[in-house]
Formats: sequence, C-alpha cells, structure tokens
Amino acid sequence: FAVSDSFVKLAGQAMPLAQVMLAMGVGTGLGFTLWAQARGNRMLGPALSNRAVILRCLSDMVGAIGFMSALVLIPISTASAILQAAPLMITMGAALLLGQQVGWRRWSAIAVGFAGMLIIVRPGLSGFDPYALFAVMGMLGLAGRDLAARAVPKDIPNIQLAAYGSWMLVPAG
Repeated sequence: FAVSDSFVKLAGQAMPLAQVMLAMGVGTGLGFTLWAQARGNRMLGPALSNRAVILRCLSDMVGAIGFMSALVLIPISTASAILQAAPLMITMGAALLLGQQVGWRRWSAIAVGFAGMLIIVRPGLSGFDPYALFAVMGMLGLAGRDLAARAVPKDIPNIQLAAYGSWMLVPAG
C-alpha cells in the first residue's frame, strides 16, 4: 500500500487527480477483472444488483476520492496516520449498525484511538489543514466499504468485489 500511495502522490504532482484516478481504475479494474474471469467468475450478472455490493462499491468510491485527494494535498504520513483509524471506525460501526458486541475495553481503545487521530488532524484554528478532512472522508468511506462487505453474499468472491471496487475509480475520476 505504501508503494501505491507513493505512486499516487507522485502522479498527482504531475497530472490532475482525476486522470490519476481514471488511470488507476482502468489499470487495476482490468487486472482484477481478468483475474476474476480466469477463476471462472461472471463479472456481469446478478451480483451487480445486490444492495450490499452496490453499497460497498459506493463506499469504496467515496473512500478512494477522499484518500487519493488527501495523498495529493497533504503529507503522506498525515494521510496514512488518519487512515489508520479505519479499524476503529469499523469496530464502532459494527457495534452500532450491525449489533456486534463490543466491551468497555474496546470502546476505551476506540476513544483513545480517535483522540490520537484528532491530535494528528489538529482541528483547532491554528494548525488545522482543511485538506486533512479528505483523509477523514477516505477513512470513513473505506470503513463503510468494509462494513458493507460483511453483508455481501458469500457466493460473491472477493476478487470479483475487488474488480468492482477498482472500476469505481473510473467514474470517480
């Protein structure tokens, strides 16, 4: 991921972010599609109309727009640090939205983790970089993607979902 993020950062300095997203979407979309088809997966079919798949794809798009924008606009270390809060958001989302049991120790860890993220983002007026909100948007989108993936039927392979998610970069760009 670090290598990919570095390429996005470099490419975003040489061309518009929309072109970077489009190129990455086509490249990874083709790669994952060919891989999925080689494994016998049907890319066009009923899976595309599944609500969980649609929600996963839309969340993936929001996450990609946010995180790739952040990679181009703020230091890569800041964007990556904010993205590290995604597992905290997934745990919180699973508890609040999916009814998963989370004990007080995990809730405490979530609170401490989010406090750490706020220290990185520095939401006060003096050190606040509004572009850091793109990283937060990316983190929320990618957490939503992972939460939606829990509702995807087990007969839809991960490689097929990866292809769908990759193709979402094309309209995002």
